[in-house]
Amino acid sequence: MSIDDLILIVLLSWIIPLIRFVFYQVTTPVPGARWLRKLVRIRSLTPITRMLLAQKVGLIFTVGFIGLVRFTGGFPGREWVAFALYLTLVVLAWVVHIYQRHLQLPGERAIRNQ
Repeated sequence: MSIDDLILIVLLSWIIPLIRFVFYQVTTPVPGARWLRKLVRIRSLTPITRMLLAQKVGLIFTVGFIGLVRFTGGFPGREWVAFALYLTLVVLAWVVHIYQRHLQLPGERAIRNQ
């Protein structure tokens, strides 16, 4: 087993906790049922939870794409798909950063004005 195979195994094993995180954030237990869960409205989630969900979903797609390319050997246009996925992660990081600052600024102003 080469180091490339170990890297792939580590990356793909990351998908399991990412998917579980997303699943448990977008569902809630059903009262009286041991295993049933129901979807929650995305708008009812806190802003931080929505940011984390967006990042986790982006990572799931990116790691899944890396695994797909490794197992299939690639396909025509994979460079463009990779570019789009990586660009999405960068844009998402900036959007999350800007949104987080938007949420933090009123509190910071209140502290500074005391």
